[in-house]
Amino acid sequence: MIRNKGEREYSVARGYVQSMYLIVTNSARMTTPYDFPFVLAFNQLAGFAAELYFKAFLGASGVDPKTLRAPAVRHSLAKLHQLCLDNGFTSVKALWIVNKLGPQHETYEFRYLKPNSEFETLDLYELFPAFSELDRIVDAFIGASKSRGLQPDSDWNLPPNAGWRMPLPYHGLRATTVRLGSSTE
Repeated sequence: MIRNKGEREYSVARGYVQSMYLIVTNSARMTTPYDFPFVLAFNQLAGFAAELYFKAFLGASGVDPKTLRAPAVRHSLAKLHQLCLDNGFTSVKALWIVNKLGPQHETYEFRYLKPNSEFETLDLYELFPAFSELDRIVDAFIGASKSRGLQPDSDWNLPPNAGWRMPLPYHGLRATTVRLGSSTE
């Protein structure tokens, strides 16, 4: 049962981050030779998680839902983040998420791969602490855990070997640019 404004969006955002965590920590991931098949879906989940955390905060702040659905705002992480800042949001790490995912999330590139798409694999050891901070801030603001008598629990700590496994020349790098397809394919 939803008890607070923004809680529906918060719950879905948290579920997306938990799904991302499962992708990178589940041993079944090691049945593929490298992680390329997971990266696009992972980035899609991360973009929508950020969007919904921002919308949860804004909904609980009293921002009109019509504003959040406006075409110029609804999938723009940069504009949603700015609205959050305008409403007292204080996350230090959220801007990193916006900068890494925002442009391609806004243009649906993680959903509808374009010829010659390029995207960066995200540094998981920066991303999960950023989402942990975002989750704690939004949870405290909307009172999702508190309304159930719970303490916030949002530390997604990765084991040391959870970085992306990419084929050479990407092997061993924590953040790389991956080029997908070409105009001749």
